[in-house]
Amino acid sequence: MIRIPPVMRPVRPVFRAKASRLRDRLSRLTKLASALSAIAIFALATGVFVSSAFIDASPAEADSTAAVTVATTQAQKGVATNLGISLSGFSEEEQAGSYQVTVKYVDANDVVQTNGALAASQSGTSLISGYSSYSSSKLGFKGTYAQVLAALESVTWQPSSVTDGMTLRIGLASVPTGTRYYDANSGHYYEYVSTAATRANAKSLAASKTYFGLNGYLAHITSRAENDFIASETGASNIYIGATDAAVEGQWRWDGAEIAGESDFVFGTYSGTSSTPTSSAPGWGLGSWYSGRYAGWSNGEPNNWGNSEDCAVTNWGSAGRWNDIGCTGSYAYLVEYGGAGGTYSGLALTTDTTLAAYDAKATWTSPSTPTTATTLTFGLSFNQAISGLTASDISQVGTATGCVFSPSASSAAASESVSIVVTECSSGTVQPRLAAGSVEVSGGVVIPESTATAVTVNAGPVTLANSTFTLSDNLVLIGGSS
Repeated sequence: MIRIPPVMRPVRPVFRAKASRLRDRLSRLTKLASALSAIAIFALATGVFVSSAFIDASPAEADSTAAVTVATTQAQKGVATNLGISLSGFSEEEQAGSYQVTVKYVDANDVVQTNGALAASQSGTSLISGYSSYSSSKLGFKGTYAQVLAALESVTWQPSSVTDGMTLRIGLASVPTGTRYYDANSGHYYEYVSTAATRANAKSLAASKTYFGLNGYLAHITSRAENDFIASETGASNIYIGATDAAVEGQWRWDGAEIAGESDFVFGTYSGTSSTPTSSAPGWGLGSWYSGRYAGWSNGEPNNWGNSEDCAVTNWGSAGRWNDIGCTGSYAYLVEYGGAGGTYSGLALTTDTTLAAYDAKATWTSPSTPTTATTLTFGLSFNQAISGLTASDISQVGTATGCVFSPSASSAAASESVSIVVTECSSGTVQPRLAAGSVEVSGGVVIPESTATAVTVNAGPVTLANSTFTLSDNLVLIGGSS
């Protein structure tokens, strides 16, 4: 089943984790030709590109219109802004399902990034493994369709720094159960099996498993993002993964399943029991990248200790670190679902949206103080283009009363000043204040409240001259003419 989620970044297609697997797999599955043509036509016609979940699917189910969209793409630094996330196109059957949702920022390599806080209301959902709060740098929760919809609609972003482009990735998938997890980056499910087994038995048992119609295999970890995800979901130590150099010593390959793009994958070479990597071992060291490949070996590994370590485990010593180990030992193992055939019976969507954070500000300039002038002119400028400025957006917070504010314009370009003319004030202080969010800025950015420096207005004494008065008894006239 191919799902066609919309992507809010029209600049280029977002084919990220394991994209090479997807391309090669689709080239072999000729039955998907018609579905792929529909995707291509959609992208060309609308400028919206597909970010698929990279799960093997049946073209018979490619008619789903389920989608995740993000309406608000800009936010003000330090201001919690609702992102306007919505779900649409879910069939009645799909609305009857339960889903897992993750909301996070990622870089070009799918590694999680941070910028302030994402927050959501619980709305009846529950947190998924690896997530501890509904206000954090990333969100992860699960529930019924109605529950996750309500939670998504409440999501806000309060950026801590200015950025002109962060990728917000929202992953939604049929909720996994037990010790199974779904990764929106790879588009695959994973299952931690605690029952210890030898490497050979673990490989066989993994291959006998299916989940949501997808065939299982010992996990192939091909990116730092995938490694980080697995490390966050599995706290146990020494877990078999699909890496082995049993065929040729020092040439580590993924086995247990034929995954497109990995059949001849050599990702680390050591010489004998040396604790120092040879020049042909560019994959050594946690987090190493080379030729678009990834390896997460712990320092000094793999070293083929005792000339008998031909299999690999993750979480050796600490989370996410790999080690070579003997294949006859019994350990827990990690099963991966997706990429090895099968007909996916669930629903999976991944949507990427480029967001920006600004530090929009209003700046006042005040006339000299004190003054006896009856008309004052304040200057008000913005660091972004604005529109919709009216007299009602400005209030008086000083002590003078009766003040009338008249903006010289309702819009202004960035750094352009608008004159705020003030008249009819009594004696006292005049201090105009611009209300937060009162003017319109592109993309929904909110300009915070801004207050001018106070100016003291002194109308002075009233002078009476050449006036005639009728005085009551006991009153004395001082000054004037008789």
